[in-house]
Amino acid sequence: MTHHNHPLLSVRGLSVGLSDVDGRSAHVLEDVDLTVAASESVGLVGESGSGKSVLARTVLGLHPRTTHITAQGGISFAGNELLGLTPRAHRQTLGTDVSMIFQDPSSSLNPVVRVGAQILEATHRRQSSAHQRRALLTGLLESVGLTDVERIARAYPSELSGGQRQRVGIAAALAGAPRLLMADEPTTALDVSVQRTILDLLDQLRHERSLAMIHVTHDLALLSGRSDRIIVLYAGRVMEDGPTPQVLTQPAHPYTRALMEMRPRLRRPQPLPLPQIRGDLPRLDQPRTGCPFAPRCALADTRCHSERPPTTPVPESTLGHVAACWRTVEAAALAVPLREPAGRSHP
Repeated sequence: MTHHNHPLLSVRGLSVGLSDVDGRSAHVLEDVDLTVAASESVGLVGESGSGKSVLARTVLGLHPRTTHITAQGGISFAGNELLGLTPRAHRQTLGTDVSMIFQDPSSSLNPVVRVGAQILEATHRRQSSAHQRRALLTGLLESVGLTDVERIARAYPSELSGGQRQRVGIAAALAGAPRLLMADEPTTALDVSVQRTILDLLDQLRHERSLAMIHVTHDLALLSGRSDRIIVLYAGRVMEDGPTPQVLTQPAHPYTRALMEMRPRLRRPQPLPLPQIRGDLPRLDQPRTGCPFAPRCALADTRCHSERPPTTPVPESTLGHVAACWRTVEAAALAVPLREPAGRSHP
């Protein structure tokens, strides 16, 4: 965990369990520590089922009504404690300071409400006149690169393309002037040709508005040049946390290393079968002992299976680079710099 004197967001020892109406339960997050400073960009990385989206939704206080949540630890935003509040008090405390951009713009937008009304929903109490509301709406739509804004404002989501809907979703997330923007795999439902454009737009808006941002993704390469730090999550635990250049070029945890090796190489043909991490994520309905990645790790020994590794600084690494691994020294020794030039990669 990277420490800041006054983090905007602080997650401390967060453990989250979920259970449904049928009584089935899952241990989703375990002792997660995370901080985000003002204007900082943090990448939250892991496979599907690692707990990334649950972490983001727990910060926001958003969970399905049919799911019972048990949470321990702490979550504070701008010094205000959130964990333990009722959903209504949670939303009131956060206000519009934290917004989320969801994976699928089709599911996050109301299909029977015009786009303009949805964007202005977060600010209707702040704008006292119709002229102010129109000016705000026009400015938001133009800020996300949309043209013909009057037509788009009157349109229903189904009348727009996927890229346009995601831009509308971003505009809606910005409408309340948030201090922290959470992007939950915002390009997953988009064509490859549109993905980089949306990611570049988010980067531009973050710098223009001095926003803090959490990129939730399964793709480490996507974060190159777009984040200050990377936090790697596996089976609900933080495996590694460090400055982006360090994590991408000298990963200290075998899981991070495995994610890097799965990355397609665009500059040469990729032989089949495509690389993948052997084995599966551990079952979430059973408590875990030792390191959760041990059954899939080539370096694992008896201790890895029986004792949970503490989070410790990576030897001879950049200040703030930590990993939860008994074999950090060996894992770091395996790492080599990226074989492609530094900078943003194509999604």
